[in-house]
Amino acid sequence: MEALIFILSRGGMDRFVQFKNKELAAFLGVTPQAVPYIVKKLESEKLVLKRDRWVKLTEKGVEECLKFYTILKSAFEHKQLLIRGSVISGTGEGKKFLSLKEYKQAISKEIGFEPFEGTLNILLHPQEVWKREVLLRKEPVFVPGFKKGEEVYGGVYLYPCRINKKNAAIIIPLKSRHPSNVIEIVAKENLRKKLKLKNTSEVILEVEF
Repeated sequence: MEALIFILSRGGMDRFVQFKNKELAAFLGVTPQAVPYIVKKLESEKLVLKRDRWVKLTEKGVEECLKFYTILKSAFEHKQLLIRGSVISGTGEGKKFLSLKEYKQAISKEIGFEPFEGTLNILLHPQEVWKREVLLRKEPVFVPGFKKGEEVYGGVYLYPCRINKKNAAIIIPLKSRHPSNVIEIVAKENLRKKLKLKNTSEVILEVEF
């Protein structure tokens, strides 16, 4: 998304534009050597057209930028981000880690409730996945990791939210194993029981900015 925004900022919505690899690299925070691969990927996804050293956003690329603009505008003007998804089964890792008192106490201190020993896994709808990028731009609540015996447990980011109007928090471990279209939710209670959810149940997450 950031690469598309960079091309858009250079006027690439209406015409072919040219830029140096180091310019896009600095914008993305990557090495200049990575830029050709990034542009090639955008081209393969039909988000940009490329002619020698010149690139231009396709209609699909413009639509992606417009989606991003719309949600940012909504977030900043209305102070709320809505993310839609459906409930899926987890791996049991959430229950394992949230049973540790160190995590439970730290999370309780930071967001005001002691979490239920388990997380609710949400599969984002395909058209909602890009909103995760917007979420990650919000300042998170950070719970540092700790060492217990020989085990080292990583820190986690928390984003207070509401799920179907119930207070909760999105939890993203620094060493998350989930793909970008899956997020975990923690709450004071067992959300499956409290909200009568089952796999494939539709949910709406509300995040205040």
